[in-house]
Amino acid sequence: MRLYRVILLIIALCGVGLRSDAQQTNRWVVEETRGEETLYSEFPLDVAGVWKQLDSVSDELKNAVGIESSSEPVEVILFSTHASYVQYLSQKIPQARNRRAIFLRNGAVSQIYAWNSRTLMTDLRHEMVHVRIHQHLPFFPLWLDEGLAEYFEEEPGKRSVSSRRDSVRWKARLGMSPSLRALEGLPSAEAMNGDSYRDSWAWVSFLINNSAESRDTLRKYVKLIYRGEAPGPFSNFAEAESPGLTSRANSYFRKMTIVVTLDSSDR
Repeated sequence: MRLYRVILLIIALCGVGLRSDAQQTNRWVVEETRGEETLYSEFPLDVAGVWKQLDSVSDELKNAVGIESSSEPVEVILFSTHASYVQYLSQKIPQARNRRAIFLRNGAVSQIYAWNSRTLMTDLRHEMVHVRIHQHLPFFPLWLDEGLAEYFEEEPGKRSVSSRRDSVRWKARLGMSPSLRALEGLPSAEAMNGDSYRDSWAWVSFLINNSAESRDTLRKYVKLIYRGEAPGPFSNFAEAESPGLTSRANSYFRKMTIVVTLDSSDR
């Protein structure tokens, strides 16, 4: 089913020969292991700060969506410059040339590759969302995969002032709300553009922030996939589970209220 095509490189690059390459070089200024997670970096950085950000993402995914962390290994591999990043990855992952960061499943290891750009922490948060989703679930709709990554890439305190929020509100007030059906019809990650990412973010924002009912509907959908069931398109599932829920999204998009944080007591 094209709805459940796994995004970008997660499956396609398994076994491409990048197996724990980080362990085979002496280029790393920082090399720190914490449980099943290892950080390699070509440049000095606040390691505790990186772990804090990645833990924050994992905690929010669990509390808001029900996506649990895994004991599977994770490698975070950071390069000092874009040139170093591209040189390291270009032969085996040519798509990396056009991305600030990338996630792939390399056998049993989830790997995040990024470089020291001004958006490094945002990029790491985004890719960690993909890590946790694909460690926890056997498949996931593309728009939800990217929508969750776009939503949680921003720290909680920054979400209410996101530039995407203004764009969605303005368009909704002109009668141009994001189309869930259009997102569900996207055939692959390559078909996504800036509008697709923004609209995926908007729908995830609605589901997480609109009400306990909308959050619960999303969590039930995730739980069915976790069990190995195929609940079908989310729009159909939501209408059966909570009639009228998706039709209320238009009202939400016109105001786009975003909570600052969501803890386990709000599940």
